[in-house]
Amino acid sequence: MHFRDLRRTLPAVFDSGVAIELISAPGRGKSEFIEQMRHQLSERDGFEWGFTKLFLATYSPADLMGYLVPDTLSDGRKVSTFTTPAWMITPEGKHINDYKRGIVFLDEYGQGEPDVKRASAELLLNNMIGPHKLHDGIVVVAASNREKDRSGVTKSFDFVINRRVQFDVTDDLASWEEWAFKSGLDPVFITFANQSPRIVTGK
Repeated sequence: MHFRDLRRTLPAVFDSGVAIELISAPGRGKSEFIEQMRHQLSERDGFEWGFTKLFLATYSPADLMGYLVPDTLSDGRKVSTFTTPAWMITPEGKHINDYKRGIVFLDEYGQGEPDVKRASAELLLNNMIGPHKLHDGIVVVAASNREKDRSGVTKSFDFVINRRVQFDVTDDLASWEEWAFKSGLDPVFITFANQSPRIVTGK
């Protein structure tokens, strides 16, 4: 699916609450696209969507769960409690659940270690991980590269594959041109792309 088509399709999928995975060749702009979707949806709804991003390739299971610290119950019993993991805090310093709607973006999901993917599975399936629960207005989006591109993509697990919506993103000059105009790219480069599409798209 092209980005311009995805831009029209994703809002309804976000509203359904189903987890999403975008897969494409490396360097095609998935991360920037999801951040743009956040702004598009904020304009649509009239309030700001929250947004957090974590590079799963650099995470460990403990980073996802938070760290165990000692605590004391009201009756004096000692327990261990997970701290709030850093990925649940937005760049504005707010908890993602403080927003009415929001996106948790698992960037480089495909390059995550198998143990990390297993740990994050509950986040994709049930909007929660360990004791940390995202409310129903928060959607989880993962972005991955294709296995054939030799970009370090690790094994995928069927119990995750079957419970999220996958979109295969393909290159498309019209989508790039739309992005270029919105980003204020010099018209010279846009004209060059239209005159030499094979150079730009690699096709």
